[in-house]
Amino acid sequence: MRTLQRIAFVMALLLAVPANAEVFVESTERLVSEQIDVPPGGIVYRRLPLKSKAIISAEIATQGGLDNEIRVWFVDLPNFQLLQGGQKFAFVRKGSGTVSGQGQFTFTAAQANVYYLVLDNRESFTMRRTDVSVEKSTDEPTPEAEAVRAGFEELYGGLKKVFVFEDFDIHITSCGEANAYSTPDVVLCAELFSELHEQGVPGAALFVFFHELGHSLLNLWALPLHDNEDAADEFATVMMLLGDHEEEALEAAAWWAERATQQEAIAKLWADDRHSISPQRARNIVNWVNQGDALKLRWMKFLSPNMTATAQREFAEESKSWRPAPTASKQGLATRRIPIEVEFVPGSTIEGQVARIINTSGRRLSLKLVAENSALDQQVSGELELAPSRRPIEWGPDEGWHFVSGETLTIEGEGFDALKLTVP
Repeated sequence: MRTLQRIAFVMALLLAVPANAEVFVESTERLVSEQIDVPPGGIVYRRLPLKSKAIISAEIATQGGLDNEIRVWFVDLPNFQLLQGGQKFAFVRKGSGTVSGQGQFTFTAAQANVYYLVLDNRESFTMRRTDVSVEKSTDEPTPEAEAVRAGFEELYGGLKKVFVFEDFDIHITSCGEANAYSTPDVVLCAELFSELHEQGVPGAALFVFFHELGHSLLNLWALPLHDNEDAADEFATVMMLLGDHEEEALEAAAWWAERATQQEAIAKLWADDRHSISPQRARNIVNWVNQGDALKLRWMKFLSPNMTATAQREFAEESKSWRPAPTASKQGLATRRIPIEVEFVPGSTIEGQVARIINTSGRRLSLKLVAENSALDQQVSGELELAPSRRPIEWGPDEGWHFVSGETLTIEGEGFDALKLTVP
């Protein structure tokens, strides 16, 4: 699995460093994943044979009727027979209840048995269309789980060769939701891996791991912003760049860019979620990837003091290639990066995106901008005067241009290196 390979930048280092950490991986198997039509006044069931103790996680979404409700029962074989006979039966309390729209259940099946998932629509006069996903997790090792565990152990060993930090454990387990945590032990939920795989962005799992790693390491190093979600995203992007994993970083950006924003924003208000709205996270990642070497140099000030002596020597040499070669400007001074921030945001009155530019310096900037679509052989250019303030200026609509994914924007200013950006 590519997301479990050792990050490239540690492979050149020498002997492995023993680690007093453990990687715990639950073996996960999908038992049910289908859309089921439950007839009015009836039940539909799925048989779930378990050979040993297991954690059962279910996600259920239903539509139909005025209330979008359906009753769900998890029962063992004897009680399923009672249910079918119309008699009083016992059920797993943590795995049963009424689902209104969407619901999740997680419970532990303590022993081997034959269980049944029952969708009960007997009290309704209309059909319920129900999407059902059920997974089981066990401690019994499988070849797949062992491969995941070995991959993360190798990854962790590589990190110990580069950085100095107190050991922490890594848990890959069922959580009842697609999520990840840092305590500073890193917990990666099996449901998240399933979601990323189903959406065609498995490489984003590596970014999620580095995001949680950022929380853990910044905390263990007693650095500020260890609990800041944007800082953890930026840390993850740096790690992806150092490991030559730009493609996986952009997979993570694509995943967040496609998530619904209105529903997410409401959920964040109630849940006190400190993450940025997903499309903003996507734009941040793309902008950081575009910064490339400049971003790595900025983070080296925090990473280098916490590196092993061998890694410090390696990166001191490697970082020389990240610095732009000085060239003479008309004033005979070395050129440097244009002191601006650029992001591409949806236009308020046009389709596509506009470039939002902020002057981060203390002086006026005179810039030349060129937007280009190489596939259509189209180009437009213009000039922009930026006052010494952080007030954002939008560029594109007045020039008759709206940006779409894959186009480029080149910005030049006298005495500065040209800046070329790709639209996410």
